[in-house]
Amino acid sequence: MEATKNKKISVALFIILGLVLLVVAVFIIGSKENLFTPTFKLQAAFEKVNGLKEGASVRFNGINVGTVNTIEIFNGKSVVVRMTIDKKVQAFIKKDSKASVSSEGLVGNKIIEITSGTNEFPSVEGNEVLQTIPAVETEDIMRGLKESSENAANMTKDLQSIVGKINGGEGTIGAFVNDKSIYTNVDLTTHNFADVSVQFKSVFAKVGNTVDNVSVDVKDLSRSLKKITDNLSSMSDKMNSGESVAGTFLTDTVAAQNLKELIRNANNTSKNLEDCREELREVLEEWILLSVRENLPMPLINNISLNIKKVA
Repeated sequence: MEATKNKKISVALFIILGLVLLVVAVFIIGSKENLFTPTFKLQAAFEKVNGLKEGASVRFNGINVGTVNTIEIFNGKSVVVRMTIDKKVQAFIKKDSKASVSSEGLVGNKIIEITSGTNEFPSVEGNEVLQTIPAVETEDIMRGLKESSENAANMTKDLQSIVGKINGGEGTIGAFVNDKSIYTNVDLTTHNFADVSVQFKSVFAKVGNTVDNVSVDVKDLSRSLKKITDNLSSMSDKMNSGESVAGTFLTDTVAAQNLKELIRNANNTSKNLEDCREELREVLEEWILLSVRENLPMPLINNISLNIKKVA
């Protein structure tokens, strides 16, 4: 009787434990499959999915928001991935959001990553097809790493060759490194350049002082020109007002006419004097010729005798 009772208790405990495990399993699977939360559907078409499997996680900005329901080949050219997404994130997934296949870590399980898009676009609707980003295969990454390593090896060989030539004194750099005289000449040139720089600095300082002095002179000249301009302006005002002689001639037409008449008379007088001088010169010439022909005595001019003496 006691054994039968213990057996019944054991069976009851086993059944209870099985029910608990079943509930936990249903809860875990339901949470993963979003069975207990509102959801909506999205689709994405890829050329390659790189080993993506049904039931894989779907992430939005790094957060798990859904799962992959089905993966189907469409027209033999693309792979259509259908996803179930938590309804809470629908407002944040925009029509310009993009889906891509990535890995959990470097070699982890394949998952779907969805970008957030921009606020200028509206949110997606149910069963909408997202734009996709081509998947990067591990083979492509390994191929790129291999090419990079080969290039690095070739560069290392080239550097070894260059270093060997430099150590052997070949080329300009090799001669510079191994020939001390070149280093000495370069050092001397550097010192000379420093000396020239000091001289240039001194010259520039002198030029700066000269420019300052010229600037001061220019300022003084500007002030002098301003005074001259003011004086000319004052003279012009006086001339226009008739206060000066020049102003009188410029503004008084009667005075100007009298001045013109005076100048005309002076010119006539000068012409008359010139005519008199010419007539006097002709008379003197005739008198001298007559005196010479008649052998008449002539006066001394500047202690010079003009009389002609006869030679015996």
